[in-house]
Amino acid sequence: YSGKMDFEYNISDNSIKFGAQFIAQSLKPGVNTFFQSSVYPEYNIDTSYNFNKNTRNAIFYIEDNFKLFDRLSFNAGVHLEGYYADHILYKSMQPRFSCNYQPLKNIALKASYSRMTQNLHLLSNNLLGGPSDIWVPSTKKVQPAYSDQFVLGLIYSFNKLISITIESFKKNMYNLIMYKEGASYLIEKNDWQDKVEKGKGKANVIEI
Repeated sequence: YSGKMDFEYNISDNSIKFGAQFIAQSLKPGVNTFFQSSVYPEYNIDTSYNFNKNTRNAIFYIEDNFKLFDRLSFNAGVHLEGYYADHILYKSMQPRFSCNYQPLKNIALKASYSRMTQNLHLLSNNLLGGPSDIWVPSTKKVQPAYSDQFVLGLIYSFNKLISITIESFKKNMYNLIMYKEGASYLIEKNDWQDKVEKGKGKANVIEI
């Protein structure tokens, strides 16, 4: 269940946006594994991954889109977020900043920085050939993931219909989780939080 409110005010060359959102989730990640023997007809069902987790997420944001000169514009803002799960409250501040500069009529340069938080984790099992990914929530043992992203871009317009864009992205990610080496929900029946380890990630992309 979710609800949100968004507002926008235009003051001179400033466009100010702000709003709030509240999300209540009931998460039920589940994996059923079946073990059957040709000698014994009965089978066991491992439901150790079937659990319920209630989470609450409150978000407030504000941003301002403004121009310093005719060819130079900025967008600056911040997202404030509170995520409650497993009797713990995670608070985060996520700044956002971007600028656009047009030195010539057919050329535009842009740059941006943003911090983003991800409260749900995609947990993948690499031991199986078929799809075996599940989404798990952040808990007291597993913190939310977050990232810092930097972007530089160039836009060249040939005319009003045709243009080419070149962008370079650099993304640093933290609190990523994956199974420990050799761990799987098929091998051990203990809590999934005891089978994962935390790490960092990097991504560098050039897009045309």
